[in-house]
Amino acid sequence: MLYYSLAVDECTDKTDTAQLAIFIRGVDNSFNVLEELLDVVSMTDRTTGENIFEAVVKTVNKFELPWEKLICVATDGAPSMLGQHSGFTGRLKKFFTEMGMSPENITFLHCIIHREALCAKHATIDNVMSVVIKVVNIIRSHSLRHRQFQQFLKDVGSEYFDLPFYCQVRWLSRGKMLRRFFDLLSEVKTFMQRQTLQIPELENQEWICDLAFLADLNDHLNNLNINLQGCNNLIFSLFDHIT
Repeated sequence: MLYYSLAVDECTDKTDTAQLAIFIRGVDNSFNVLEELLDVVSMTDRTTGENIFEAVVKTVNKFELPWEKLICVATDGAPSMLGQHSGFTGRLKKFFTEMGMSPENITFLHCIIHREALCAKHATIDNVMSVVIKVVNIIRSHSLRHRQFQQFLKDVGSEYFDLPFYCQVRWLSRGKMLRRFFDLLSEVKTFMQRQTLQIPELENQEWICDLAFLADLNDHLNNLNINLQGCNNLIFSLFDHIT
């Protein structure tokens, strides 16, 4: 392998165990590109910059990858990753210096997908989201009312059979919920009237316009998120999607 880069991402699984995913992309003398998941390391203790650094060093040595061929490292923006002294990148720079190599030869990047996700998190209109979440919770948090709503959708011949909950930590959740809510707006209004539940915003044309705008905006962000995923995406194509 002529040169290679690493992407490091730490997240917690459903058993509350921190998992460190290490991806590699390399190129040989014939410009053949290799891209795959190099290793997943379960971090049962802490996830400090030192712990992440030790896990990455162990993985690189396990696969006998030459350190002098490493030219780029991508991480998220967490302090444990970016800290200049105790963070993973700071510890890696110190490691290179100790080995007599220049850390200036490595490019450190903040993951584009992570940065876009942070921006998308703030693409919301609170007066719309608060009402939508309130209505969805009114329908879904009461088992009898939820069954009645599902039966109502079936009786009117709707193409959908339910409203999804909004989960902040679930990927694409807000966009999918807003789109479904907007598509079922007339059914939701009729059902709430039958239940004698007054939600004045559902009759407010200005609020409905805000709902439509937010649904379209999140559709766009969801499509962007999907386009940023997958193998063999180069920085040029990612930048084009963002632009």
